[in-house]
Amino acid sequence: MFNLKAQSALEYLLMIGAAILVVAVVILAMSGMIVETKDQNATSDYNAQMDILNDLKKDEDSPGIFSFTVEQTRGLIVANNINITLPSDSTLDISSLDPTINFRGVSVSPTGPQDFTNPVTYTVIGKDGSSEIYTVTISKEPSLPSSDKSILSFVFDSLSASGVVNESAKTILIEVPFGTSINVLSPSIQISPRATISPLPQVTQDFSNPITYRVTAEDSSFQDYIVSVNILEKGKEYILIHNCNELQNMSNDLTANYRLDGNIDCLNVSNFVPIGNGDSPFVGDFDGNNKVIYNLTINATSTQFVGLFGVLAGSVYNLGIVNASVDGLSQAGILAGMMTGSVSNCYSTGTVHGWISTGGLVAQSYGPVINSYSTATVSGSSFATGGLVGYMYVSDASVSNSYATGNVSGTEQVGGLVGSFNGTISNSYATGNVSGNSKVGGLVGIQNANTSISNSYSIGTVSGNSSVGGLIGFQVAYGTKIVSQSFWDMNTSKQTTSSGGVGKLTSEMKNITTFSSWDSVIWEIIQGSYPNLVLFNDNPVWIDPTPPIPLLVWTTTYPPQNLAGATATCDNLGGRLPTMGEYCNNVSYHPDWFEFTAYWSSDQIVGIEPAKHSCWGSAPNPSSEFKFKCIPQ
Repeated sequence: MFNLKAQSALEYLLMIGAAILVVAVVILAMSGMIVETKDQNATSDYNAQMDILNDLKKDEDSPGIFSFTVEQTRGLIVANNINITLPSDSTLDISSLDPTINFRGVSVSPTGPQDFTNPVTYTVIGKDGSSEIYTVTISKEPSLPSSDKSILSFVFDSLSASGVVNESAKTILIEVPFGTSINVLSPSIQISPRATISPLPQVTQDFSNPITYRVTAEDSSFQDYIVSVNILEKGKEYILIHNCNELQNMSNDLTANYRLDGNIDCLNVSNFVPIGNGDSPFVGDFDGNNKVIYNLTINATSTQFVGLFGVLAGSVYNLGIVNASVDGLSQAGILAGMMTGSVSNCYSTGTVHGWISTGGLVAQSYGPVINSYSTATVSGSSFATGGLVGYMYVSDASVSNSYATGNVSGTEQVGGLVGSFNGTISNSYATGNVSGNSKVGGLVGIQNANTSISNSYSIGTVSGNSSVGGLIGFQVAYGTKIVSQSFWDMNTSKQTTSSGGVGKLTSEMKNITTFSSWDSVIWEIIQGSYPNLVLFNDNPVWIDPTPPIPLLVWTTTYPPQNLAGATATCDNLGGRLPTMGEYCNNVSYHPDWFEFTAYWSSDQIVGIEPAKHSCWGSAPNPSSEFKFKCIPQ
């Protein structure tokens, strides 16, 4: 009995002692014995509290630092030395860090942000007037060897000639002026950080035959690039275009060849004047160099032949025109009003309006349009209005490996891809809604004599008053009119008939057996989805060896795991979001990439349901920017 009572009494005394200790800690904290220089109202973390409790056993008047923390990384205190090791991938600027310091005493100096490029000395003053000096050293963990091994640029400075790097094929093509001695050229080469290259830059080489350059990463892995140099034909030298004013000045020489040196913005040019006209067409070559012209505005409602090029008799290739606004009287197109030359690897976004012959890319065409697309909203007040081409005028006109996704409205001869059609259409499609009065079709408004359509489809809603068809609105009664292996979606188009083609239910349009005869090199056909052109996928197979022009490329600083609620900046809209808010969902992750579904309205008309797009991209360090691509579904 005595032992039990004694034990109870002992337990009671221990409880009282523990309570006294807690009260002592509270009193010391309230008396200012413990100071935090960074935030007086912040609560110290668990480890700091333990340090403080342990140090209560020491002389409370002697100065000392208990903990030293930089961005949640605690320093190791050994005697009067404090060492902090940051992760190797830390993006902290150690030249300006503001640490959190727990100390005992009346003051510590210095305070505020410090430059830790070299060790920093801190002095703590105690209540008794004594001082204690600490040396703080901050370093980073050794980083893992980098595996980056890319050639970022390849330039002959003396010739102002830049190579086109095809990263997927690991080739570099560089064109030099006629008469250049290519056996004595020395390139400037930019490569991945911490990588090396052989042969070395600025070393003279004989480029009469292709040369292999090997880039070796820090981790000893390597990548070979094959560099080829072509001499341009006589008279084929290119004049580089750096800004919108120089672009406008091309009208001063319509016979020269031009090349974009980089993306250009025409926002400050209120009314661009089309290059070339019916009397003096542009007859040179224009190489977009896989660059983009942003914010092209043309207001010429009393003018014929309206577009970046009024009349194009030469060639345009590898060019994007984004967020354009074009308004003309007749023959109005974002890229060209009339085209008698050729267009390849080009695309357009924005709006275009005209009277006769209006097209998202080309208004009136006499030649080939290849590997191109338009997402522009197109409206015409008279006849021949198309999402890509308004009027394919002659039998030599053609559209191949191309598509249009914008909504199209007109009066007569209105098509999702082409309004009035002569020539040939192959391996192409249209997804936009199409409306008009007569001769209205999801792909083509009117099909004229001696023409052919093959391996093409449309899925947009089609509406009109007469001669309305899911694929083709109207076919003339004479001549040969071929339509082979071409389809329209009867459900989405709300049309069960067409002047040509085969109608299918949505389930059949997303069934691979419907397209069994289509070329898998050209088309990506996946069960449960509409067919897509391979050349516009992430790793395209181009008929032309030129690298692909990206579709909508967005950049965001959000890490991938936050995409479901993130906003983004659409590069192809010049840094401006559509007025209809975009959003995305269905995010899924893979070892080296991620995918999700995004919705936005490309035509920016209030009330239009945002369109669905399938998107994918890489997933680098979450703290860095990353890019992804989207295609319409």
